[in-house]
Amino acid sequence: MSYLRVIFVILVITSVSLQSGARDFTDFQYLTKYESTVFGEPIKFWGADTLYGWVHSNDQIAIMQNPVFFGPITTSDSCFQYQGGANPSFAYPPIFNYPQADFPEEFSDLREAAYQQGYFFEDLGFGRKYILKFKGTQGYELYYRWQEVPVDTYITTLAPIFGGAVFFDDTLEMTGTDTVMQVDFGVYGQLSIGASGDIWLGGNIRYITADSLTGSFIWESEYNRLGILSESNILIRNNYENGRDNGGITSDPWRKDIIIDASLFALGESFSFEDHNDDSSAGGGLLPEWYYSNRTTPDERGNIYLWGSLTQSRRGYVHRSNHGGTGYGKNYHYPENAYIDPPPFFPIIPAELTFSSDTLYFGEVAIGEMASLPLEIYNFCMDSLNVLNCSYTNPAFSGNYPGTSLICPADSIAMTISFHPSAAISYNSCLIILTNDGPFVVCLSGTGVDLGVDDDDQSLSADHYKLYPAYPNPFNQETNISYSLPKSSNVRLMVFDVNGVEVARIVEEWQSAGTYSVNFKGGGLSSGVYFARLTAGDFNETCKLLLIK
Repeated sequence: MSYLRVIFVILVITSVSLQSGARDFTDFQYLTKYESTVFGEPIKFWGADTLYGWVHSNDQIAIMQNPVFFGPITTSDSCFQYQGGANPSFAYPPIFNYPQADFPEEFSDLREAAYQQGYFFEDLGFGRKYILKFKGTQGYELYYRWQEVPVDTYITTLAPIFGGAVFFDDTLEMTGTDTVMQVDFGVYGQLSIGASGDIWLGGNIRYITADSLTGSFIWESEYNRLGILSESNILIRNNYENGRDNGGITSDPWRKDIIIDASLFALGESFSFEDHNDDSSAGGGLLPEWYYSNRTTPDERGNIYLWGSLTQSRRGYVHRSNHGGTGYGKNYHYPENAYIDPPPFFPIIPAELTFSSDTLYFGEVAIGEMASLPLEIYNFCMDSLNVLNCSYTNPAFSGNYPGTSLICPADSIAMTISFHPSAAISYNSCLIILTNDGPFVVCLSGTGVDLGVDDDDQSLSADHYKLYPAYPNPFNQETNISYSLPKSSNVRLMVFDVNGVEVARIVEEWQSAGTYSVNFKGGGLSSGVYFARLTAGDFNETCKLLLIK
């Protein structure tokens, strides 16, 4: 383990998170999968950027001028892209080739929690969208509006929510500002709000305890927990309360800036703003509708006062240099202790140990003899994993785990597994590596043979039966499991979870000799490790399945 990695691991464990292995996305102030926008242009950290929390990208990070990074900065790439004599300031040494953050495909936990709590709202259809207005201690008012028609139709009022999840299977616009009354009602509660479509920010999203001009707040407040999660984009609406038509040059606080006290997650695309001040020919006219608008020159709209974390699949513009300047300055802050208590049901980055092989087959080994195979263990998750113990479900298999128990990000550990049969039978076992983030499993198998018996007198050996590795594996929704039978057999193919509970029975019938392939659908199961077990006559073998959603 390198010296730099030691420094960073100590920093992460003592200063960034109370847990190891799995991470909350809110552990990062700024996190991306791709550093280029949906329009194909990489966005650079530059001289005006000062970041206080952990910055990470799965992609190469571009830097120009002299941005300041007070927190850790990591990238899964091998280097930065420096431009124009860049001279950044780093409080901690940057780390390259860092494990990637595993983004979910959708906010499934948030969706399920909202459904269970009665806060799941179906697609309105017919060109309508939801409008959510924060009303401080009064809770939340919900309306719908026909697209681009400024008339809101009341749906319901929700009491303040603590520890809750709200999900809209549609487009959503939200605001805590009443510009007519010039009042910021603010956000009161502890909740995460998600949408399958774009989320539009129509005004300030400010905690009721936060400063009215900058959005700063004390994290210990019981009210300060809001997650805003879109499976598409999060977009700042181009309206007058958000600084439309060069409102940033005014002294009127109701004509400029936007406050966002929340943890943001734009899963499908980006965090950006409406109307980039380009006419309809820009990008060949193929860009999203919200991109176009040939408006005031310049159109500086003030600042984004963000107090929280920002995760987006792709970097999004919040300021353009076109027409003398369009959009917002970044005034981003990472609140102290934000990583300790994230908003409810905010996604996590799962821990995952991977292995040089998920299945070790030792073949035929004479009774009383020993065969050994190497196993390499890799940590490809965002934090260290602490190995608590290793165990084997069958004493015919053994192996000593190396002395170190802490596997740092991007590190690996080698161990040797041995098979020592005591009878002429087929053996199936599991190596269970128990970590602080749960168990990880490697399947082990081998056959003991009695060399004192002539081959002509032996019955059909077990390895004439064959259970092949599933494909694809890992899998998302379904995988194929294949096996071969040397003779007609009563076949049973079942799937079990890591606790040995049967979750599916795929085959249970008499089958003729031959090779078979069956499809296993895991749609109703949660992500995790499962085992497919084939029983045919006296043959019994298991293979590991990894379901990732």
